[in-house]
Amino acid sequence: MSGRIPDWVLERHLVGELPKGFSEADLAADPTVPERLERMRTENEEILKRHPPAVVAANVRARAEARNAERRPVMVRLVPVAIAALLIAVVGPVVVRQMIQPGGPDILTKGMEPHLEVLSKGEAGVVALAPGAKARPGNVVQLRIVGAGAAYGAVVAMDGTGAAELLTPGTLQLPHGGSLPLPDALELDDKGPYERFVLVTSDRAFETADVLAAARKVGADQVAKLELPSGLQQSSFLIVKGP
Repeated sequence: MSGRIPDWVLERHLVGELPKGFSEADLAADPTVPERLERMRTENEEILKRHPPAVVAANVRARAEARNAERRPVMVRLVPVAIAALLIAVVGPVVVRQMIQPGGPDILTKGMEPHLEVLSKGEAGVVALAPGAKARPGNVVQLRIVGAGAAYGAVVAMDGTGAAELLTPGTLQLPHGGSLPLPDALELDDKGPYERFVLVTSDRAFETADVLAAARKVGADQVAKLELPSGLQQSSFLIVKGP
């Protein structure tokens, strides 16, 4: 990798998530990186002063509840605002910045596929999980959608009991770049041996009822793809529950 490192890579680097395809050597080879990182740290401090995490989390939750007053969680519980705010505070102003103003001109999505990023808060603090990672019941997770050019998305959760639940209030309009955090953090329960999150994306709005029906048809199969209408893409993220 040579040339100027994009700002979005530096933002991820600041929260300990150097993206695949970039290395510390790449950052060291770009002479502009130290100054830009320092500028970002200063800007991040100012963002958190103007937009305290607890206030951002409360506002996002209020908007979600207003859109989806009839929502009744099945297998994962919405955590209190205080915990969601803690996740935002730990992963830094990158998430706050995206909640306030998703996307940006310096986002590189060419060659990427839509997928989910999952952050987990457990005894070891907040970490970015890899697909297939283990987590304990009671751990708090925050899902972020990376649209990679897709215009709309929805997320459904499934577990080993065959239950399925939509985690988004209908289809979400995705930013042109960057990632979009789901409104609420989730606390993993002890039902089933895993939690499977499936992101469904499209260039157009679609019926989430079709997604939920397809997820329920799959049942407890942790690898089977959902049978979706033409034009819909899907990406799966599995978390294995363990001690």
